[in-house]
Amino acid sequence: MNSDYANDMIKEFQSRGLFGPRDIHKLIVKLPFPKYEKGDKAHGDLSALGKACAQVAGKFVRSMAVQDLEPRALGRARATLRDELAPELEKIDLLVETLSTGKAAAAGASKRKSRRTGGGIGRLFD
Repeated sequence: MNSDYANDMIKEFQSRGLFGPRDIHKLIVKLPFPKYEKGDKAHGDLSALGKACAQVAGKFVRSMAVQDLEPRALGRARATLRDELAPELEKIDLLVETLSTGKAAAAGASKRKSRRTGGGIGRLFD
């Protein structure tokens, strides 16, 4: 569920605070998403991508001699890791969209709907 697609779908319904949208935990569970089924290929692919991302992130953290966790240094580290994970994150976005809507997502759709580029808000609570 931690994807640009899911974030875009709830963005317009989130309360806003001093530092932007908040209360994701109250809305993310309202997204239509099927229960995990071991034999479902898309679920298996999503699980495998999550494991791959966890391995890359683990290596990334171990390779950094993180002494300084002040906000700017942490922000830069997160951005670097996000860049390293970009291909996997795009695949995750496509799978989450497909599982959530029941329709195959078009390649490149996550780039068009990325929270970094804006737009692409759907109708969540109909």
